[in-house]
Amino acid sequence: MPLSGGKVVVDSNEMKNNLKRIRDSLPGEVIKAREIVENHTKILEETQKECEKMFKSANEKIREMINENEITKLSKQKAEKILSEAESQSKVMISKAEDYLEKLLSESEALMKTNLVQIKSARQHLKSLRS
Repeated sequence: MPLSGGKVVVDSNEMKNNLKRIRDSLPGEVIKAREIVENHTKILEETQKECEKMFKSANEKIREMINENEITKLSKQKAEKILSEAESQSKVMISKAEDYLEKLLSESEALMKTNLVQIKSARQHLKSLRS
């Protein structure tokens, strides 16, 4: 049949069958669309829950690291204090040891001077006996 003015001739039975198939498939498509939306919502909820868990875990890890950092700082401060006290005590001990050594050397020197005087005196006496 010739076409005129952009109009088309269509078999009415075929058109009715096509419309019926479309109507019949719509509820199924709508159900599928709802399932997709529900699954999408579930996926979003699960993803959000997972993100919240990860965020909570990250916050806990940060708190642990902060606590470890504080412990490390306190440990370093205590170690520095112990080292400072040890250095101070070491200086005192060295000073006392040097004083004691000076005393011993002074006493030894005095004793040697006395011995030297006695040795000179003994030599003088020996010379006098030879003459």
